[in-house]
Amino acid sequence: MNLTWKIQPKARPGYTIVEGNAEMKTVCLILGMAATLCGQVSTGNAKRIHGRDVAETAPSDTNVLCWDAGAGTWKPCAAGSGGIGDVTGGSGLTTPGVIPMVDTTIGKLTDTKLSCAGGVCTLYDATPSTGASTLVVRAGAGQSTANLQEWKNAAGTVIASLDNTGMMAGSFSLDGSYSSLTRSGTAASLFSDGGYTSIQLGSSSAPLIKINGATSAFPAIKRNGTGIDFRLADDSAYAPIAASNMLGQRVGLSLDYVDEDTVSISAGGCVTTGGTALSYAGGNITFASLDTGARVLGNDYAVFLTAAGPKITLISVYHAGGLVPATYTSANTCLLGYFHNGKSVNNANALGAIFEYSVTSNDKLNRTYPYRGVKDLAAGIPLPGMVKVGNLAIGIYKASHEDATPTAAGSTSYPVSRYGVVPWVSIQGWDAMQVAAQTGNRLPTWAEWLASVQFYPGSVTGARMNGNTDYGSSSDGGESLSAPGAATVGVSTGPGLTGAYYYKITLVNANGETMAGTASTVVNPSNETVNLTAIPTGAVDTTARNIYRTAAGGSTYKFLHQLADNSTTVWDDVLPDVSLGAGAPVFNTTGLQYATNDPSCNCGRSLLGTGPRTAVWSSTMTGRSWYSPAGIADPVGNLWEFVTQFFGGLKTSGPGGYVAWGSEGDGMWNIDGQSYNPDTSGWTNGLPSMLYVGGSWYDGSLAGVRSGGAGGSPGGAFGHVGFRLAR
Repeated sequence: MNLTWKIQPKARPGYTIVEGNAEMKTVCLILGMAATLCGQVSTGNAKRIHGRDVAETAPSDTNVLCWDAGAGTWKPCAAGSGGIGDVTGGSGLTTPGVIPMVDTTIGKLTDTKLSCAGGVCTLYDATPSTGASTLVVRAGAGQSTANLQEWKNAAGTVIASLDNTGMMAGSFSLDGSYSSLTRSGTAASLFSDGGYTSIQLGSSSAPLIKINGATSAFPAIKRNGTGIDFRLADDSAYAPIAASNMLGQRVGLSLDYVDEDTVSISAGGCVTTGGTALSYAGGNITFASLDTGARVLGNDYAVFLTAAGPKITLISVYHAGGLVPATYTSANTCLLGYFHNGKSVNNANALGAIFEYSVTSNDKLNRTYPYRGVKDLAAGIPLPGMVKVGNLAIGIYKASHEDATPTAAGSTSYPVSRYGVVPWVSIQGWDAMQVAAQTGNRLPTWAEWLASVQFYPGSVTGARMNGNTDYGSSSDGGESLSAPGAATVGVSTGPGLTGAYYYKITLVNANGETMAGTASTVVNPSNETVNLTAIPTGAVDTTARNIYRTAAGGSTYKFLHQLADNSTTVWDDVLPDVSLGAGAPVFNTTGLQYATNDPSCNCGRSLLGTGPRTAVWSSTMTGRSWYSPAGIADPVGNLWEFVTQFFGGLKTSGPGGYVAWGSEGDGMWNIDGQSYNPDTSGWTNGLPSMLYVGGSWYDGSLAGVRSGGAGGSPGGAFGHVGFRLAR
């Protein structure tokens, strides 16, 4: 017997009966051994939920059922496309509660939960795998006394936070490492790999900088109350640095050349030895910022940073109270450097020009004797009165005594490089090397001297300056006069002179006077008049001739009489010996190139740096500059200059002879394997000679950039040889 029954489900509170068609299937019930009871039941295929239709659309994996109000049906939709909106129509979570979170990628609940109570909401994961497990957010009054946000680990320890002042503390993952920021008063790592290495910043009670590392030599740098010190792994002090050691230091504030009137200063700051911090945003400075005196040709000037900004001050040879003005001390100013204000090219500015290669950034300067180097001043840094060419600092001018003036050579043992003073001569090569060291300098080598003097930016050939020689060239505006020959002497009836006498003649022009010419034959009057005839005349520019005579039986020629023309050829002499004047000139000063005579010997040398400076350096034949392109004055002609080059001489025609070499006939004076020995007043075979370079005033066209003399022992001192400082 087949039976059909109907199963009536029982409704439960909160549930709605699902209606729909039923697929009928046979179900049998075995009743003991004798009978089997079978019937049909239906399996649900829901068409409506709560009286609302369900769409026929097939769902996809992880879809959920949602209500489409527009279509009036239930339909499949992606999980998470909806979400929990604002809680409205009620008072929200009025009592502590927990909301489980759904992983929207799988549409399932997770272990992450949100709970709120007392103005504090916590988002936590009950089973974190690593890192923070809990995020706490505070609102309301609790913010004033506790962190606004906190990140905690599984043990409940705060590992990062945002406090009530907005400061962050703790560690955050950045590309596999950790970085950390800390609130004031709490030390924390700035960078850390979670292991040995970290850098830590903190307050005054904690390390300023702490480096923890298995291989760190100095794991920490700490403030020690008076400065900072490096700490070892056991926190013991090592290599402390006192705060006083940071005084007088600067960052930036470098000087650079802009033009002949302007120097630039880079941005930076400094701390005076008095503890005052000064800063400057950077910019240009001119002589409008000169704080003392006026701009004067040939002076050196210092640049300071003061509380009122950058200032320029004069550098003098000696400052009893420090650099001018004396109120500028290391306690209230920062010395930035200095520069030289020398001759401008073509004399374009009578007040001078800032020399480009003299602009020096240096705060180590002897404030009492600025031209003497301090002991720890590095090689290659110029002193005042110097320029820098490559790695070498070299004097703009030939060396002079520190106390030299325009009229006297001076006598101190300290050589300096200064404008417009009498140069230092008649010094042995040995001594020149020694006194140079007293001011922190040395003599240049020949290679250094050549490289500096010939330095010519933008040219493939070296500079070739002219110089102060005993005769000029047509390109320089005029020839010098040559010393004349001898006059003829005889006697006539007196009264007059008695004794043995000699006479010499000189020629005079608008520039100066020649050296004394050829001596006459001896004349022996006996209370007689000496008659001079055939007195030589000079070239067309000769304006006068001077007659010089010895005293009776003497050998020194002294001034006797001037013939104020270039035509008279006879003159009678009866002047007594006591009326003779000054001695005959030693050097020829008639050449146009001489400029100002050196008052120490009236020898026609230009005082240091006073010759012309032009932009013509092409050759000795056409150039008219007594300065090199780098601003080095008088490298040719003024004086020979000792350099630290020693050798035994090259073969020439004989002792003291010379050969022309290089271009344009520059002379090289060498000895036939010999050198002049001042101890024997003769030539000694194999004696090392000390080279001097550049040529002197009486070497004429043979003087030049590449001229050199190897005839003198370093123990010799010569009136026509000086030296130049380098470092």
